[in-house]
Amino acid sequence: MGDNRWLKNSFVYLIILVAALALFFNYFNNQQNAPDEKAITEVIALAKEGKGNKKDKKQKAAAQSQAPAPAAEKPKRGPLKRALEEAEKAIAKLTRERTELETKLASAATWSGPPTAAAELQKQKLRLERELAHAEHEWLTAQEALEAA
Repeated sequence: MGDNRWLKNSFVYLIILVAALALFFNYFNNQQNAPDEKAITEVIALAKEGKGNKKDKKQKAAAQSQAPAPAAEKPKRGPLKRALEEAEKAIAKLTRERTELETKLASAATWSGPPTAAAELQKQKLRLERELAHAEHEWLTAQEALEAA
């Protein structure tokens, strides 16, 4: 039994030794491969002169290619704004109707009457929920189109 404990402990020490060696070699390996360091004043002077890395030039070229199109090429925003306003009005109207319907459903008189009346109100509420979800989708689509324009 004593040998088994010694074996477990030596395995733990071996793992710790390997981890320490890996950290040691990683630290000194990174020291040799470190890029040339420049003083901040030198970097500022290079930036003022416009001499940057090739990466910087590639990034500037990519940013220019992704620049927004001139105003003549952009679609007109007026119809998009109108569509957004119409969608907002539809959402407001449907929300009011749903609130009124929920008030009727919460009334005790609705449930004390014939069950068909309550069932009809529930069907109307379901229809309103679907219409409201559709109106919200239309609003979201119009908002995204307006932001893209």
